[in-house]
Amino acid sequence: MYGRKGVLIPLDDYLADHAPNFYALLEQYPELRQGLTMPVGMPFWVNGKWLERLGMQEPATTDELLAYLRAVRDTNLNGNGVQDEIPVASVGITPLLDQLKGAFGLGNRGIAHRFVDVDEETIRWMDYFFGEEGATLFFMGEEGRTYDKKPDGSLVFKESIAQAEGGLTLDQALIPYVTWMGGSYPGFVREAYFQGSETRPEAMASAEKARPYIPSEVWGRFNFTEEESLWMSTAGLDI
Repeated sequence: MYGRKGVLIPLDDYLADHAPNFYALLEQYPELRQGLTMPVGMPFWVNGKWLERLGMQEPATTDELLAYLRAVRDTNLNGNGVQDEIPVASVGITPLLDQLKGAFGLGNRGIAHRFVDVDEETIRWMDYFFGEEGATLFFMGEEGRTYDKKPDGSLVFKESIAQAEGGLTLDQALIPYVTWMGGSYPGFVREAYFQGSETRPEAMASAEKARPYIPSEVWGRFNFTEEESLWMSTAGLDI
Protein backbone atom coordinates (compact mmCIF):
# COMPACT_ATOMS: atom_id res chain seq x y z
CA MET A 1 0.00 0.00 0.00
CA TYR A 2 2.61 2.55 1.09
CA GLY A 3 5.02 1.44 -1.61
CA ARG A 4 2.50 2.11 -4.35
CA LYS A 5 1.81 5.56 -2.98
CA GLY A 6 5.50 6.43 -2.95
CA VAL A 7 5.69 6.75 0.84
CA LEU A 8 8.32 3.98 1.00
CA ILE A 9 11.36 4.23 -1.28
CA PRO A 10 12.57 0.97 -2.89
CA LEU A 11 16.05 0.08 -1.63
CA ASP A 12 17.04 -2.24 -4.47
CA ASP A 13 19.19 0.36 -6.21
CA TYR A 14 21.03 1.29 -3.00
CA LEU A 15 21.85 -2.05 -1.38
CA ALA A 16 24.76 -3.02 -3.62
CA ASP A 17 26.65 0.20 -2.86
CA HIS A 18 25.59 0.93 0.71
CA ALA A 19 24.97 -2.55 2.17
CA PRO A 20 27.23 -4.94 0.23
CA ASN A 21 27.21 -7.69 2.86
CA PHE A 22 23.43 -7.77 3.08
CA TYR A 23 23.14 -7.55 -0.71
CA ALA A 24 25.46 -10.56 -1.09
CA LEU A 25 23.24 -12.59 1.23
CA LEU A 26 20.15 -11.67 -0.79
CA GLU A 27 21.90 -12.82 -3.94
CA GLN A 28 23.03 -16.08 -2.31
CA TYR A 29 19.73 -16.83 -0.61
CA PRO A 30 16.76 -15.78 -2.79
CA GLU A 31 14.32 -16.81 -0.06
CA LEU A 32 15.60 -13.92 2.05
CA ARG A 33 14.78 -11.44 -0.69
CA GLN A 34 11.37 -13.03 -1.16
CA GLY A 35 10.56 -12.68 2.52
CA LEU A 36 11.65 -9.05 2.63
CA THR A 37 10.28 -7.79 -0.68
CA MET A 38 7.03 -5.83 -0.70
CA PRO A 39 4.43 -6.24 -3.48
CA VAL A 40 5.26 -3.27 -5.56
CA GLY A 41 17.02 9.25 20.79
CA MET A 42 16.45 9.21 24.52
CA PRO A 43 19.00 10.51 27.07
CA PHE A 44 20.92 8.42 29.59
CA TRP A 45 20.63 9.30 33.28
CA VAL A 46 23.95 9.19 35.13
CA ASN A 47 24.82 9.46 38.80
CA GLY A 48 25.99 13.05 39.34
CA LYS A 49 27.79 12.21 42.58
CA TRP A 50 29.74 9.46 40.87
CA LEU A 51 30.64 11.78 38.01
CA GLU A 52 32.03 14.26 40.53
CA ARG A 53 34.04 11.61 42.37
CA LEU A 54 35.44 10.32 39.09
CA GLY A 55 36.31 13.84 37.95
CA MET A 56 34.35 13.37 34.74
CA GLN A 57 31.92 15.55 32.83
CA GLU A 58 28.44 14.39 31.89
CA PRO A 59 28.83 12.13 28.81
CA ALA A 60 27.98 13.85 25.55
CA THR A 61 29.13 11.13 23.12
CA THR A 62 28.98 7.35 23.02
CA ASP A 63 32.74 7.18 23.63
CA GLU A 64 32.40 9.37 26.73
CA LEU A 65 29.47 7.25 27.93
CA LEU A 66 31.53 4.08 27.50
CA ALA A 67 34.42 5.65 29.42
CA TYR A 68 32.05 6.59 32.26
CA LEU A 69 30.52 3.10 32.44
CA ARG A 70 33.94 1.47 32.52
CA ALA A 71 35.11 3.87 35.23
CA VAL A 72 32.06 3.01 37.35
CA ARG A 73 32.68 -0.69 36.83
CA ASP A 74 36.35 -0.49 37.78
CA THR A 75 36.15 1.92 40.74
CA ASN A 76 34.92 1.11 44.24
CA LEU A 77 32.55 4.08 44.36
CA ASN A 78 30.32 2.73 47.11
CA GLY A 79 33.33 2.24 49.38
CA ASN A 80 32.55 -1.33 50.46
CA GLY A 81 35.95 -2.62 49.34
CA VAL A 82 34.39 -4.83 46.68
CA GLN A 83 34.32 -4.09 42.95
CA ASP A 84 30.58 -4.69 42.67
CA GLU A 85 29.30 -1.49 41.06
CA ILE A 86 26.84 -2.03 38.20
CA PRO A 87 27.36 0.80 35.68
CA VAL A 88 24.06 0.40 33.83
CA ALA A 89 20.87 -1.57 34.37
CA SER A 90 17.68 -2.11 32.41
CA VAL A 91 14.57 -4.28 32.31
CA GLY A 92 15.49 -6.10 29.11
CA ILE A 93 17.60 -4.89 26.21
CA THR A 94 14.86 -2.88 24.46
CA PRO A 95 15.09 0.19 26.74
CA LEU A 96 18.87 0.24 26.27
CA LEU A 97 18.47 0.15 22.50
CA ASP A 98 15.90 2.94 22.69
CA GLN A 99 18.31 5.07 24.72
CA LEU A 100 21.26 4.53 22.39
CA LYS A 101 19.79 4.25 18.91
CA GLY A 102 19.60 8.00 18.40
CA ALA A 103 23.39 8.18 18.54
CA PHE A 104 23.47 5.87 15.54
CA GLY A 105 20.94 7.78 13.44
CA LEU A 106 17.74 5.96 14.38
CA GLY A 107 14.60 7.58 15.74
CA ASN A 108 15.83 11.14 15.27
CA ARG A 109 12.56 12.35 13.79
CA GLY A 110 10.32 11.88 16.83
CA ILE A 111 8.89 8.91 18.72
CA ALA A 112 6.30 8.24 16.01
CA HIS A 113 9.18 7.09 13.75
CA ARG A 114 11.37 5.10 16.15
CA PHE A 115 13.27 3.24 13.45
CA VAL A 116 13.47 5.81 10.68
CA ASP A 117 17.09 6.24 9.64
CA VAL A 118 18.21 9.48 8.01
CA ASP A 119 21.92 8.72 8.26
CA GLU A 120 23.65 6.73 5.52
CA GLU A 121 26.41 5.72 7.93
CA THR A 122 23.88 3.81 10.05
CA ILE A 123 23.10 1.57 7.09
CA ARG A 124 26.80 0.87 6.64
CA TRP A 125 27.13 0.13 10.38
CA MET A 126 24.22 -2.33 10.28
CA ASP A 127 25.51 -3.93 7.09
CA TYR A 128 28.83 -4.63 8.82
CA PHE A 129 27.14 -7.32 10.89
CA PHE A 130 25.95 -9.15 7.78
CA GLY A 131 29.59 -9.74 6.79
CA GLU A 132 31.85 -12.46 8.18
CA GLU A 133 34.01 -10.09 10.24
CA GLY A 134 31.09 -8.24 11.81
CA ALA A 135 29.07 -11.41 12.45
CA THR A 136 32.05 -13.08 14.12
CA LEU A 137 32.58 -10.07 16.39
CA PHE A 138 28.87 -9.87 17.17
CA PHE A 139 28.33 -13.54 18.04
CA MET A 140 31.77 -14.73 19.19
CA GLY A 141 33.29 -11.63 20.78
CA GLU A 142 37.02 -10.89 20.68
CA GLU A 143 39.55 -13.31 19.23
CA GLY A 144 42.04 -14.36 21.87
CA ARG A 145 39.77 -13.21 24.67
CA THR A 146 36.52 -15.09 24.16
CA TYR A 147 37.38 -17.44 21.31
CA ASP A 148 40.29 -18.90 19.33
CA LYS A 149 40.60 -19.76 15.65
CA LYS A 150 41.76 -23.33 14.99
CA PRO A 151 44.19 -24.21 12.16
CA ASP A 152 41.27 -25.40 10.03
CA GLY A 153 39.63 -21.99 10.34
CA SER A 154 36.85 -23.06 12.69
CA LEU A 155 36.10 -20.98 15.77
CA VAL A 156 35.93 -22.30 19.31
CA PHE A 157 35.16 -20.54 22.56
CA LYS A 158 37.94 -20.38 25.10
CA GLU A 159 37.65 -22.67 28.10
CA SER A 160 36.96 -19.65 30.35
CA ILE A 161 33.75 -19.15 28.34
CA ALA A 162 32.74 -22.71 27.44
CA GLN A 163 33.52 -24.05 30.93
CA ALA A 164 33.00 -20.91 32.98
CA GLU A 165 33.49 -20.92 36.73
CA GLY A 166 30.68 -20.39 39.18
CA GLY A 167 28.21 -22.55 37.33
CA LEU A 168 27.66 -19.97 34.58
CA THR A 169 26.10 -21.14 31.36
CA LEU A 170 27.75 -20.34 28.05
CA ASP A 171 25.32 -17.49 27.44
CA GLN A 172 25.89 -16.06 30.91
CA ALA A 173 29.66 -16.16 30.48
CA LEU A 174 29.35 -14.31 27.15
CA ILE A 175 27.17 -11.46 28.42
CA PRO A 176 30.10 -9.11 29.25
CA TYR A 177 31.43 -9.44 25.69
CA VAL A 178 28.48 -9.62 23.27
CA THR A 179 25.00 -8.06 23.04
CA TRP A 180 22.88 -10.50 21.08
CA MET A 181 21.28 -12.29 24.04
CA GLY A 182 17.64 -11.39 24.50
CA GLY A 183 17.32 -8.94 21.63
CA SER A 184 16.91 -8.71 17.88
CA TYR A 185 19.89 -7.98 15.70
CA PRO A 186 20.89 -7.41 12.09
CA GLY A 187 22.54 -10.47 10.72
CA PHE A 188 22.22 -13.89 9.17
CA VAL A 189 22.97 -16.68 11.64
CA ARG A 190 25.38 -19.39 10.53
CA GLU A 191 26.83 -22.32 12.43
CA ALA A 192 30.41 -21.22 11.69
CA TYR A 193 30.27 -18.25 14.05
CA PHE A 194 27.16 -18.87 16.12
CA GLN A 195 28.19 -21.15 18.97
CA GLY A 196 25.14 -20.75 21.18
CA SER A 197 22.98 -23.51 22.64
CA GLU A 198 21.42 -24.17 19.23
CA THR A 199 24.75 -25.37 17.86
CA ARG A 200 25.81 -27.49 20.82
CA PRO A 201 26.45 -31.18 19.92
CA GLU A 202 23.23 -32.30 21.59
CA ALA A 203 21.14 -29.73 19.70
CA MET A 204 22.80 -30.56 16.38
CA ALA A 205 22.18 -34.28 16.96
CA SER A 206 18.50 -33.57 17.57
CA ALA A 207 18.37 -31.45 14.41
CA GLU A 208 19.83 -34.31 12.38
CA LYS A 209 17.07 -36.61 13.64
CA ALA A 210 14.50 -34.07 12.45
CA ARG A 211 16.16 -33.57 9.04
CA PRO A 212 14.00 -36.20 7.22
CA TYR A 213 10.89 -34.32 8.31
CA ILE A 214 11.93 -30.85 7.17
CA PRO A 215 9.19 -29.34 4.96
CA SER A 216 10.07 -29.47 1.28
CA GLU A 217 8.87 -25.88 0.90
CA VAL A 218 9.20 -23.17 3.55
CA TRP A 219 7.10 -20.04 3.22
CA GLY A 220 8.31 -16.68 4.39
CA ARG A 221 6.04 -14.13 5.99
CA PHE A 222 3.35 -12.94 3.57
CA ASN A 223 3.48 -9.36 2.32
CA PHE A 224 0.08 -8.35 0.97
CA THR A 225 -0.91 -6.05 -1.85
CA GLU A 226 -3.20 -3.10 -1.12
CA GLU A 227 -6.28 -5.09 -2.12
CA GLU A 228 -5.21 -8.12 -0.08
CA SER A 229 -4.44 -5.96 2.96
CA LEU A 230 -7.91 -4.41 2.76
CA TRP A 231 -9.53 -7.85 2.58
CA MET A 232 -7.40 -9.19 5.46
CA SER A 233 -8.40 -6.24 7.68
CA THR A 234 -12.12 -6.67 6.93
CA ALA A 235 -13.58 -9.96 5.75
CA GLY A 236 -10.35 -11.79 6.53
CA LEU A 237 -10.80 -11.10 10.24
CA ASP A 238 -13.75 -13.50 10.29
CA ILE A 239 -11.61 -16.47 9.28
